[in-house]
Amino acid sequence: MFDVLKTEVATLVRQSIDIRQKERHYLTNARELRGIYPKKHGLDPNGKSIYVDNVEIRVGERTPLTPRQVRKMEARKNLKDRKQQADRDHGEWWGLQHFRKNVIRKRARALNLALAFLRGKAALDVERIKRENPDWDEIFHWIEVYSEEDAQILAQRFQAWKDAGNYPPLGKKKKEAIARQQWMLAQMAKLQNENE
Repeated sequence: MFDVLKTEVATLVRQSIDIRQKERHYLTNARELRGIYPKKHGLDPNGKSIYVDNVEIRVGERTPLTPRQVRKMEARKNLKDRKQQADRDHGEWWGLQHFRKNVIRKRARALNLALAFLRGKAALDVERIKRENPDWDEIFHWIEVYSEEDAQILAQRFQAWKDAGNYPPLGKKKKEAIARQQWMLAQMAKLQNENE
């Protein structure tokens, strides 16, 4: 079962990398269309010339570009079309980024914690610092999917594991950091009392 779970995590990592590359493509294209930074291969603002490696070539002359590339650049002459295409590309970038950060990242975190539980590692060993608590229900779902144990025993083990690793998140504010320090001190005192 560990191999299947590790493959699932590796698939999410690969998917995240692919999405990041597509994000870069759409964001770069949107910026180039809006003129935020100049293109090496592109139209001048007037739409009369094409720039190839920063060398001006008049539209209609023979170029080292393929005819398809020239037609594509001529089609982008219209400023309104360029703005609409830039808005579409920016929207694609925004959607991909949201999906990567809010869907894939949370699922990968849940799968990694589920894998740690199944391997017998403590939650504190896997996540020493966290900004927010993970989705415990999703973690338990993946544990149920990939575990061969009885559901009741698994639920009891998971609850104990969750309680041991359920410390307050670090957060960005000073009050949250102080609360976490107090919790850590209380846990250390509890361990000392158990050892005595």
